[in-house]
Amino acid sequence: MIIPSLISYYDRLKGQNNVPSFGFSVEDIGFAVTINKSGKIIGEPTDLRKKSVRIIMNLSCPQSRTPIQ
Repeated sequence: MIIPSLISYYDRLKGQNNVPSFGFSVEDIGFAVTINKSGKIIGEPTDLRKKSVRIIMNLSCPQSRTPIQ
């Protein structure tokens, strides 16, 4: 079956730290916004897409919710 094979493959990748933790995804960061301690934006956003070194981070995935009717 395909599902047990996929689970086994995921477990192998997880053991090698090649997959993000549950609820996270790996994202390529394009811009940086600097904020102060009170949460106000300082200066202009920095465009990271033009840098020679890519910034990749593990970010929390948004929770999708079904609207209550």
